Order: sequence, then structure tokens, then C-alpha cells
Amino acid sequence: MKSTAELKNLAWRRLWSERWFGRLLGGSLLLCVCGNAVCSLVGGVLDALNVQDWEDYGRAVAGNRVTCTTPVPNLTPDYALLATSATLFQWFFLAIMSGIAAYGCAVILRRCLANEEQGWLKAAFGGFGMPFGMFWLFFRRALIGFGWVLLPALLLAAAAVAGAPLLARLALPDPVALAIVAGAAAVGVALLVVCACVPFYRYRYLWLVKAGHPEWGAGACLGACRALMRGNMMKAV
Repeated sequence: MKSTAELKNLAWRRLWSERWFGRLLGGSLLLCVCGNAVCSLVGGVLDALNVQDWEDYGRAVAGNRVTCTTPVPNLTPDYALLATSATLFQWFFLAIMSGIAAYGCAVILRRCLANEEQGWLKAAFGGFGMPFGMFWLFFRRALIGFGWVLLPALLLAAAAVAGAPLLARLALPDPVALAIVAGAAAVGVALLVVCACVPFYRYRYLWLVKAGHPEWGAGACLGACRALMRGNMMKAV
């Protein structure tokens, strides 16, 4: 059984000295091109149907403010519903393609470590065979990260609202008031960074787990990754 340091050294040696870096770079570029092509196709279909999303609406508003010539759609309930549906539709395909790309890169890395040269490119595109699984795993991972940041953000916002009347009584040029504001901001930023780092390192090898067990569902992959990183997160830093 190789140690963590030995596995890292082996991976780096194979990645740089045995042409695996070129395969990883080429495979990731191909996956990104495919992802952009699919997302562009979805956007083209929406444009052909004359359906605008919220990004189009924002561009129309900005263009109208600059040139006063770009027509801005009327923000009716029907338009808002249609724009929201189009935005969610595009995000759905973006999540699928992001998951496929992450899975493909993880497959190439696993093949690099095992030095399996046969069929690596076909395996890297295996995520196209399970698009909904790619979406669900990517979505659940993003939701977990969002949840870890949302709770401290809400607590910090509540603390800011509660402390605003007290700070209003102090003159901001006062060094004491500046020290309080700076200290609270530093604590808040540090808390958000810590809460963002925990899920990042806890699920850092999530796609490698999925690449090793493509038949597993999202729950099994997340659970296996948590078990793998329990007590080992500092080693992944």
C-alpha cells in the first residue's frame, strides 16, 4: 500500500513524463468545446423561438441606458415567467456539461495514475452516457457548497443589522468605530472563507470517486468522499 506522498509523486511523474499531461490538456479542451457547443446550441434554439432569458433582458436594459435605442421588453408577469424558464433551462444544460467535463478530467487522471493508455479518450467522454447523473451530482455538490456559505452569510447580515444602530451613534472617523468595523469585517470574511473551504476540501476528490465507480449514484459518491476525507482534509491542502 503506497503512502499519500508516494501516490502524489507517482501521479506527478506520470503526468509530466509519460505524455499524460498532453492527454489531460487535449481531453479537457475537447470536453470544453463540446460543452460550449451544446450550450450555444441551446441558446440558438431559444433565440430562434424568440425567447429571452434574464441575461438578454439585462443586456437590453444596459443598451437602452447607453444608446436609448435598444428596445427593452416590458417586464410583464408572462415575460418574467418565460425569462425565468429560459434561464433555468440554460443552467440545466450548463450543469450537465460542467459535470461531464469534470468527470472526463477525473477519468483521465485515474487512467494516468493506473497508466492505462487504451481507450482513455472514449472513457473520458463517458459522462455523455449519463447526463442526468452528471447534472444531479454537480447540482448536489453546488447546493452543499452554497448551503455552507449561506448560513454564516445570513448570520453576518443579521449581526450587521443588529449592530447598525450602535455604530450609527459613533462617528466613523473615530478610531474606535473604525476598529470595530474593521474587526467585524475581518471576522466575517474569515468565517466565510472557512465555511467555503470545508466543503471544497471535503468533496475535493468527488469526481475521482465517481470516475472510479461510474455506476454509483450521487448520494453514494458524496458519502464515499466524506468518508475518504474524514480526518484527512488537511492532507489535501
